[in-house]
Amino acid sequence: MRRKLRRIKACKWENWSKKDQISEIRFPVLFKILMTLLIILFGAVACNGYPLNRFFEPLQQTATPIPIPLIESSNTPEVISAEQETATSYFQITPDEKDCRIALAGNPLDVSIPDGTILDPGEEFVKIWRMKNAGACIWTRQYTINWFSGEQLGINNKVSFSEDIHPGETIEIAVYMKAPMTAGSYQSNWKLCDDAGQCFGLGPAGAYPFWANIKVRQIGTVSPSPKPSSTPTSVIHIDGKTILKSGDKFDLDGEHFGNDFAADIELQNTDEGLMLTAINQTHVAWFGQIQPTESQCMNLLYVSDTISLQDMDTLAVLCYKSTLGLPGFIKFNMIDLQKGKVEIEYTTWYAP
Repeated sequence: MRRKLRRIKACKWENWSKKDQISEIRFPVLFKILMTLLIILFGAVACNGYPLNRFFEPLQQTATPIPIPLIESSNTPEVISAEQETATSYFQITPDEKDCRIALAGNPLDVSIPDGTILDPGEEFVKIWRMKNAGACIWTRQYTINWFSGEQLGINNKVSFSEDIHPGETIEIAVYMKAPMTAGSYQSNWKLCDDAGQCFGLGPAGAYPFWANIKVRQIGTVSPSPKPSSTPTSVIHIDGKTILKSGDKFDLDGEHFGNDFAADIELQNTDEGLMLTAINQTHVAWFGQIQPTESQCMNLLYVSDTISLQDMDTLAVLCYKSTLGLPGFIKFNMIDLQKGKVEIEYTTWYAP
């Protein structure tokens, strides 16, 4: 009995030993098979374009992405953010809605002396331009017309406005000029200037000057002889000298002060400065610095009845047509802006 038990135990031990050997043999084989299957599986997944890192997403840590600047080709449209667009528009130049320095050409621009007008050497003439105030401010009497470039044909290189010009209104500006003594073509360019001295020309940007363009004929050129006139020769009606103070009214036909109905001129000290105003249908116009003839004053174009004396030089000469329609001239011997008085010489003609 004991022998049988020993045999049974011996057999069981042998069986267990064999099982352990079989297990030791099978484990490496199974591991190899398992690894082979995993490799095949991963390869198949990768070949189908499925990213392998998706299997390991739970193991990855979340990180803040770092933006990398990209260099785009010139054909790629540029995308501008709202902040960039605001910053860009801040530096853009936009026209000033309250720009006072906008002048447009009138119709016509050249009221007198069109381009290419032929003149004699030394001949004096009046150039008149017509312009429109297209700005947002009033052109006051402190505005001027100034010589800008080219030939200095103007007897004065700066002429003040004689009246205020409101936005939308048109003005005719006259400048007295003199042709050079040498034959040839000449052009004198001019611009307007505001009360701060900022000059501007025509157009929205004020970039274009306006000009007087003339031709001076060669000395000795044969010109038609003037036809004899039946008009009688004018003679001097009144010739005198006087001093005018601010508030004085003077009759150039009868040499009287203070006659409201017969007076021709009045001296006024205004906020814009010392002014000489023509009254009672009298007309005045600046002529130059030389004594005019009766015909020159008769044929002069009178565009204003008020003359500013602020920038006028001593010895300046004005032409006038009196209340009676008689031509004459005034020469300023003295202009005292502080005391508001002037000394003038005057001559009035009439035809007998």
